Amino acid sequence: METVFQWLMLVVAIGIGWALGYATRSKLFSGSDSPPSSNLKDRLKLLFEAYSDEAVDSFVQSLEVNGETIGMHLSIGKHFRKNGEVEKALLVHQNLMSRPEVPSHYSSEVIFELAKDYMVAGLLDRAESLFLQLKDSREFGQKSLMCLVDIYQQEKEWGKALNCGLTYHSSKGEDISVMLSHFLCELAELLIKEHDYWDARNKLREALALNKNCVRATLLLAEMHVSEGHYAEAVAVLRKVEGQNYRFIPEIVPVLFECSQQLKTEERFRQYLEKLSDRNELSSIVLAIAESYRREKGVSKAESFLSESLIKKPSLKGLDRLMDYRSLLVDSEGKQRDLSIVKQVTQLLLVDRPVYQCEGCGFSGEVLHWQCPSCKGWELIAPIEGVHGE
Repeated sequence: METVFQWLMLVVAIGIGWALGYATRSKLFSGSDSPPSSNLKDRLKLLFEAYSDEAVDSFVQSLEVNGETIGMHLSIGKHFRKNGEVEKALLVHQNLMSRPEVPSHYSSEVIFELAKDYMVAGLLDRAESLFLQLKDSREFGQKSLMCLVDIYQQEKEWGKALNCGLTYHSSKGEDISVMLSHFLCELAELLIKEHDYWDARNKLREALALNKNCVRATLLLAEMHVSEGHYAEAVAVLRKVEGQNYRFIPEIVPVLFECSQQLKTEERFRQYLEKLSDRNELSSIVLAIAESYRREKGVSKAESFLSESLIKKPSLKGLDRLMDYRSLLVDSEGKQRDLSIVKQVTQLLLVDRPVYQCEGCGFSGEVLHWQCPSCKGWELIAPIEGVHGE
């Protein structure tokens, strides 16, 4: 009798539990007593964060799709993607894509969100296919074009990136002329490797038409002149860099030096550098002038010039070079030892020191990148200025 009573109590307890669960579920999903939508969204958010992919899939499948709930579906998907849970976001958006009852005016938004999921997941070919479907959309066309530009940059398909970017640019979207000029430079570099200088020049002229301060295009034009033996033309082109961005003058000094050696115009080369130095106190210019004096007038003149320059604007690179000059001028073993010690210190301070830095994110390195490897911004990296740099 006691056993029968225990079984009876168990059945009653299960019944009460089922009834409470049914009532809670009914209250959650329907009826006039539904909680405010914001409250429901918060509870769903907590619910989804704790669930497995299978549970999320089951829940999403069971949630009705209509004009009133579609916004909630999309918000849930975006939430998952924003929190790095791309697989769950894909489950939500793929479910919507498979539902014919999705209102037609939401179709583009569903496709766009699913394409962004694919993009974040690294499935670029699938993302590209969906964004291409939307590129003429009135609401999502511009966003899709920029996403396509991003995809083509990652895949280094510069021609496609340029075409999408130009379409975006011409439709009065955000000004991306700097980015487009570098796409043209990328294409020009490929043409230069194939020795197709004619088409490469046209690309670089297009780049300068979009971005008149594109130093990269100017440097490439000068390099082509040098490779063809047109040194005077190269010099004329390189002299434009100061007006474009004086911080890149250190990039032109080695090429100017090469041209001056070919043209046998050392003095003219030095005079031009001295004019640059009057307007721009960069250590690369000072060192190049000192070296020119050393070649033309000897170490004493170079040492004297560099000493005076360092008093006006100290630089680590200048001090390092000054030790080289002075070691050639002193005979005393003791002074040679002292200079050697200073030289070792400057070398230690200069080794592995970054030369360039991104103004966007602070990334630094020893190689000039036209696109920052960290923040992906174009034309944000420039030579570092100051005692340790230029």
